[in-house]
Amino acid sequence: MRLSDYKEDQSKQEGGSHCYIGEGFFLVRRFGTAETNKQVEDIKRELYGFAPKDIDTNLVLAHWLCEYGVTGWGGILDEEENDLEYSQQNARRV
Repeated sequence: MRLSDYKEDQSKQEGGSHCYIGEGFFLVRRFGTAETNKQVEDIKRELYGFAPKDIDTNLVLAHWLCEYGVTGWGGILDEEENDLEYSQQNARRV
């Protein structure tokens, strides 16, 4: 293993890195950066206001994934087994 294998890849940060699930894949941006932390805080304010008490972190992450995190997918099928084209609208529906 080379230490350079862990070098940050800006193209994957912008376009996402493949995350395989079964026959399909999602392109997902890196989480935990200063930019994504700000996005998560914005989502929390949008969903819960300025003084949230009980935050559903799964809901916050779902919003982050469909709004910012997922940049594309392939091999994803709808309920009728047709290819589901990636769009932010389809990501929100999913």
